Amino acid sequence: MRSSWSDGCEGDRPPRRNRLKKSSWFSRRWDLSASLCSPHSIIASHGRTPYAALAGDVLIAIGWLAIFIVFKENTFTSATIELAPDQKVISTGPYALVRHPMYAGAIVMLVGIPIALGSWWGVLVIVAMIPVLIWRLFDEEKFLARNLPGYLEYQDRVRYRLIPLVW
Repeated sequence: MRSSWSDGCEGDRPPRRNRLKKSSWFSRRWDLSASLCSPHSIIASHGRTPYAALAGDVLIAIGWLAIFIVFKENTFTSATIELAPDQKVISTGPYALVRHPMYAGAIVMLVGIPIALGSWWGVLVIVAMIPVLIWRLFDEEKFLARNLPGYLEYQDRVRYRLIPLVW
């Protein structure tokens, strides 16, 4: 009788050792997740208050959601500044509010991570990184203005780079 396992081995079950490894891996991850989410770990973690942890978690979720929406709206999204052969200017969804919604979402998420972890020094590091992100934003705008047809008109229509009604 052939088994349903993809390796084509005989028998109904995988070797017991593999099942134990998988079970042990899962239980270790579950134990870690449960201990990180327990009220005791939140209160007793290096001066982190439950309210700061919750605020950081909310920022992470908002930033992640913003990035998710950007990827859904703009299929040309890339980690490198480049143009696809058929790329066009995206001016709908979050791109109708700001020209760089993924950077805005990333900043919100990155600020939330050290707050959620109770690392106030980490917040300073993230704040120190923001000028580098802004430099990259300017570099990307120059590249797109030179190489993407319609981007200059888009810049005229959408005035704000990261924060609606501010900048």
